[in-house]
Amino acid sequence: MTRFLLVLAIVVSVSGCSRRPDAWQRARPATFPVTGIVTVRGTPIDKATVVFLSSPRNPEWKWGEVAAFGETDREGRFRLRTFREGDGAIAGAHVVLVQKTTYSPRSPGADGDPTTFVEKHLLPDRYRTRETTPFTAEVTGPGSRAFQFDLE
Repeated sequence: MTRFLLVLAIVVSVSGCSRRPDAWQRARPATFPVTGIVTVRGTPIDKATVVFLSSPRNPEWKWGEVAAFGETDREGRFRLRTFREGDGAIAGAHVVLVQKTTYSPRSPGADGDPTTFVEKHLLPDRYRTRETTPFTAEVTGPGSRAFQFDLE
């Protein structure tokens, strides 16, 4: 009998766990395809990170802001993802952040720790924060949206 209860407990716990991802997927807001191009004074920028931040008070999502992100290629093109590759961004107003950061090993200090890195931002800081970015975007539901952001 003990063995039967153990097997039953395992089956119930495994079947209960398998439902959680489905519930999470049903609860999250819909996303819509978003692509675009990032340039600096008209020249495409490679390997920049583009982030669309929704409003913290978005009625589609009661837990606060939702971030969609993507990385530019050599032509400056990006495709956003929120929950899975290429799914886009949720509908509504977004603040758009753009950054390009490199990391290089720091010279070992007195403690000899070689695992620390120096972070270097290659684009102006104003494009990196919600408070200072000049870029916004409106995602309006079904249908692919393409945006262009030209940095100074």
